[in-house]
Amino acid sequence: MSSLLPRRRERAFERFYRRHVADVYRYALLVLRDSDAADSATQATFVRALRAHARGERPRGALNWLLGIAHDVCEQRSPGASLERAVLMLREVEYRSYAEIADVLERDDRKVESLVFRARKALSEQFDGSLTCHQAERAISRRLDEHLPREERKRLRAHLRSCPDCVRFELLHRESRAALRSFRRVPLPDSLRVSLARLTGS
Repeated sequence: MSSLLPRRRERAFERFYRRHVADVYRYALLVLRDSDAADSATQATFVRALRAHARGERPRGALNWLLGIAHDVCEQRSPGASLERAVLMLREVEYRSYAEIADVLERDDRKVESLVFRARKALSEQFDGSLTCHQAERAISRRLDEHLPREERKRLRAHLRSCPDCVRFELLHRESRAALRSFRRVPLPDSLRVSLARLTGS
C-alpha cells in the first residue's frame, strides 16, 4: 500500500496517522462497543484514508474527514444502530458543535439537534427505563447545550421543582455524560501503536 505514495508523502501520512489514530479508535469503540471491532474499523478507516490521500484528496478538516470515513465503516458493520452512538460520541466526548457533527454525518444542523436529543433520551432510558414529561426532557437536553432561552429556563426550573421524574432524568443524563466522557481516557491498543508501513503490510 505504501508504494502508492512517494516516501516524503508517506512519512507525512504516518505523522497524520499518529496524530489522529486515538481519536478514531475511541470513536469506533463507542459506536461498535467492542475493542476488536473498533481496532479493525480503525485500521480500515486509515486504509481508506491512505487510498484517498494517494489520489490527491486533501480535506480541510482532517479529523472531521477521518471521522466521516470511520462512521461509514462502522455503519457497514453495525447498520442503523451506530448513528445514535455516533452523535453522542461526537457531542459528549469530542465536544463537537452541531455544525461539525452535521459535516461528519452529512446531516443538516436541525436533524443533528434532533438526533442528539433522541440519543440522550435513549441512553438515559438505559440507566432508568421510566421517563416522562417529553417537553421538560427536551428542554433539559437543550439547556445542556446552552441552547435554551432564558424564559424557557425559568419554566423548566418551575417544572423540576414539582416533577421528581424529570429531576431524575437530568441526574441520570449527567451521570451518563460523565460515563461517556470517560472514553477520552481509554488507552490505545498495542495493535494500533504501529508504524504506517506495518499497518498497511508493506
